[in-house]
Amino acid sequence: MVGISHVHYVLGDYKPLTEIPEMDTSKENLAKFRINGVRQYCGSDKTMYQLALETATATLEKSGLDKSSVGAVFFATGNHHCKELHEEDFAGRLLDELGLDSAFFYGVFMQYCASVAAALQLAAQFAEANGTNVLLVSADKILDYGPIVRIIPGVIGLHSDGAVSCIVTDRNPQFTMTPFQTLQDSSSWRLMYGQEKKGLQDSFLTNSRLVISRVLEANNQPKESIHLVVTNNFNFTISKNLSVYWEIPYEKFFSLNIPRTAHCPAGDVFINLLDMNTAGIISRGDSILTFFPAPHSWMGTLLTKN
Repeated sequence: MVGISHVHYVLGDYKPLTEIPEMDTSKENLAKFRINGVRQYCGSDKTMYQLALETATATLEKSGLDKSSVGAVFFATGNHHCKELHEEDFAGRLLDELGLDSAFFYGVFMQYCASVAAALQLAAQFAEANGTNVLLVSADKILDYGPIVRIIPGVIGLHSDGAVSCIVTDRNPQFTMTPFQTLQDSSSWRLMYGQEKKGLQDSFLTNSRLVISRVLEANNQPKESIHLVVTNNFNFTISKNLSVYWEIPYEKFFSLNIPRTAHCPAGDVFINLLDMNTAGIISRGDSILTFFPAPHSWMGTLLTKN
């Protein structure tokens, strides 16, 4: 069964909210973020390429794989307008510096915070179909010219700079994964960029509930069997509402177990998963409900630790 191993991530430096130039630093506004659990963000002086190279190098080193056994690299980003992707041979340079001379390179964009989930879904299909290992890399950096901005429109949340990586394989993965359940709703994008906060929150909750239901039903899993829930680090409010709706104890949601940083669109789920595993929160056989909400895409799967 296909799954993931050797997860790694790189984040920028921890910084207070008051260092964001466009932030309203009034006590009232800062209190809104803090009440929702958003107390800091990660900003990096490194380029998106440097972030991607650093985490990918670490994953390959941890895996100990013969590089000839890596058949493809799937790269994801929500920041598809980044000049680095257009002014340099991003793919060729990355493959060369990683020593993956014979690997194919695929880019997955346009899904924003769910781009990494879409890349993981495709990477899993590639690994199974071709009997090969796949390197998954996702990176995002907030740039002055957008399109992803530091303060998330429509919700109380921030974006962090960072990159994540892992090996996708069917050869004794550390975490097996079930086929993704997906949902598309383009109206949420319109709500986000129209600053319709109430409608946006309702949309996120409704669609998150739907994709969670699909994951549980597809795998014949009662909610009581879920040991932990991992999702993006938007704010505590969304997790609290989902906890009440599903009657899943909030303590099972990762956000309370280890202090989090602000949302990193490159892949909070991988960041949280590695932190949980390092802290000994996950045990062998645990089922981890994992879902990726984005402005117009929701994707979910069950991970099980081997």
